[in-house]
Amino acid sequence: MFPAYTIENYVEFGQDCQQKKETLSKQEFKVFQESWGRTLVNHCIKISLWWESLAGEWEDKLKQLPFATIDRSGLHKLAQMPLEALNDWYQEITASLQEHGVLRPQDMGRIACLFIPKPKRTLKLGETLTDEDFALVGKKYKLTATQLEALTQQTLELADGEPVVTEDMFPLLEAQELDPSVLLGKGDRTIWCLRQKDAEIELERSLRLETERKLNEELDQRLAQQAQVYEEKLNEQAQQHQTMIEQQAQRIAKLEQLMNDGLSQQKAKTKPNSFFSEVNSLTSDDSQASKKAKGFGNLAMANSGTSH
Repeated sequence: MFPAYTIENYVEFGQDCQQKKETLSKQEFKVFQESWGRTLVNHCIKISLWWESLAGEWEDKLKQLPFATIDRSGLHKLAQMPLEALNDWYQEITASLQEHGVLRPQDMGRIACLFIPKPKRTLKLGETLTDEDFALVGKKYKLTATQLEALTQQTLELADGEPVVTEDMFPLLEAQELDPSVLLGKGDRTIWCLRQKDAEIELERSLRLETERKLNEELDQRLAQQAQVYEEKLNEQAQQHQTMIEQQAQRIAKLEQLMNDGLSQQKAKTKPNSFFSEVNSLTSDDSQASKKAKGFGNLAMANSGTSH
């Protein structure tokens, strides 16, 4: 078993593990991990990388802390803390030393836990996704490593070079019949559900407006067709009426022509008898004169008789 005595031991072993990870094949490194223990190797790699990120003054301060032995689990927890929390942790550890006069191996990890961000259990809307977030998604939906890798790649492609936020992943999850709301906290879940409801209402409204638009277009087309048919019928009737008027005018003109022709023929027939008419007229006049003369004669005779 690897001795758990000093920080340097873990750092040096972690550096060696990191070097082997970079130089060995995946299969060879897997064998190496199994020979030493996967957890030990991974923890020491994490510790060595964290140690290399520290400023020189912190290396000295940590080495000078009077731990009888270094607990690997506690040192790993210390490596999980944000670097900006290291000063607060140091103040707490020195305060515990002053209070108890000794530092127990477990104190390193116990106090470090106060400053380690709690593992994320939910995602937030509008939040830029990290590897930790994708890992949480894989855990929530129990995705295999291949499935999670495919989901991550597809999400990045959808973002098209822009920062990937939580909502970018949702269409892909829904396409796989996975409920995105299980990734969200209570407040964000409510907001998301309301957004979905609003989206459904807006979609229904859009569909209704589109349906109404199509119905109005069909109605306008029908009215236009009916108006065209009606106009054509009116034009046809007007044409028929005009034809009837023209035909009637032609008949009237023919009748007038026939009447004029008849009168002309009648006048032509009466012209040869005009002489006899004049003679008859004269004869009639002489007869009337004779009658008048006789009348006057009789009257004269009567008057002479009376005078005698």
